[in-house]
Amino acid sequence: MSKSKKKIKKEKAQSQKIQKLNDWNIHLAGAKDKQFYSIRRIDILLITISGACVYIVFEFLKFMNTTKSIIDFQFNINLLKACAISSVAAIAINFISQIFGYHANKVEVQYSREIINQLEDHVSDKCKLNILDKKSIIFNRLTDVSNIISAILMGIGIVVLVIYNLLTF
Repeated sequence: MSKSKKKIKKEKAQSQKIQKLNDWNIHLAGAKDKQFYSIRRIDILLITISGACVYIVFEFLKFMNTTKSIIDFQFNINLLKACAISSVAAIAINFISQIFGYHANKVEVQYSREIINQLEDHVSDKCKLNILDKKSIIFNRLTDVSNIISAILMGIGIVVLVIYNLLTF
């Protein structure tokens, strides 16, 4: 092969490497955005609704304390307790989910940096990438599971509150 063909091939490989490096830098920026987003995402809605359920329970308890009504409130008091417990648990698990999500995105940032470092230094450490990838998968699964549990608990709290209202009023 002539020197000019080798040079062209080398330049092409260098160009591909630069493109790959740019792609990973873009991926890293996206991972950082996701990390920030995980702190302020839609879970706020879940916390708000669950918090509202807890507030409504306290208002019902306050109403029962101050009202001398013929309605047998004691019969359904356990429904209020179940609603409050479910809603508070939803908030607590959602908080744990936020921690898992933060760590999942943090590991993704580390993974992206490792890829960029390997591309720049021509060094490949597959073991480190595998470890980071496994950590990311674990944290993502924990985030997903805790989000699902939190949403289910919120739903249970709402349903129990509706049932309480139907049976009481």
